[in-house]
Amino acid sequence: MNDLQNSMTPTIHQPILKQNDGYTLVETLVASAILLGVLIPAALFLGKITMSQYSHDLLVATQLAREEMEKTLIAASYQDEEKLMDFGKRRWRLTRAIENQSGLLVIRIKVFKPNSVNPLVEFKTMRVQP
Repeated sequence: MNDLQNSMTPTIHQPILKQNDGYTLVETLVASAILLGVLIPAALFLGKITMSQYSHDLLVATQLAREEMEKTLIAASYQDEEKLMDFGKRRWRLTRAIENQSGLLVIRIKVFKPNSVNPLVEFKTMRVQP
């Protein structure tokens, strides 16, 4: 009868070695720390490169606008004009707009990137009409 009871009782097999199918919390935290340690400096570096290019463009556009304003005032050429200029590896679009406001000339110089609608830099001054 003892053999009959043993044969009717289900046998539960337990593996000798436990299988580790997942990651522990510590492993996940270490992997996240390593990933962040690489991603944060990389993002900061790429941000500086992008900002550096924008700063360079802004500096060049400001210089071009300043030179155009000086040429306009020295030559006293008070008519609207639009022209393309090459500077470095980039082409710039400059516009000069003159507006007469009851005896005052409003001179606006705008500098655009070639395919841009909004100016990168805009200078404005007023002169008494000669």
